[in-house]
Amino acid sequence: MSRTFLRRLVSASAAVLVVGVVGAGSAFASSTLPADNPIDYAEMQKGGFAQAFVVKVKGSKMEGAAFSSKVSTKPVSNVVFAGPITYAAKIAVSKGVTRDGMIVQTITITANCGTTTICALANAFATLSGGNQGSGVIIGTKMATNRSSYVITMLFDEQGTNPNLNIKFYLYQL
Repeated sequence: MSRTFLRRLVSASAAVLVVGVVGAGSAFASSTLPADNPIDYAEMQKGGFAQAFVVKVKGSKMEGAAFSSKVSTKPVSNVVFAGPITYAAKIAVSKGVTRDGMIVQTITITANCGTTTICALANAFATLSGGNQGSGVIIGTKMATNRSSYVITMLFDEQGTNPNLNIKFYLYQL
């Protein structure tokens, strides 16, 4: 490399650095920062204020009739103020709807911790495992604004073995 090229590279890098520092000090930089500190739900689980759930919906049950199931914990008693809490959620799988030769199905997870304890969903995500490649695809996920539900939309074709849907989410006490 020539010395002229290296000088230009160093000058350009310094200019980018100065612009970055000036931009970070401007009034607009704070709008990109989080409004609050991130919540560590795993740490909250140690204190009894949150509970992690890992749920597998078998691929053989998908693409057919609607069904629902409930997941819950035993009463968690290490909560300081509220006493024992049972964290629960309902998982509802809609009946498959055919569109253009493909089957669309939605899976909805709803927080349902009872009337005395109000809980919400957090850190929810879905993955697929097993089955034939392309026989089932997640085409969308959406968390409700009030964190009361999480919706997964899947697309199935007519061939192959459906994959299992793996869902992980936290329920936490409000």
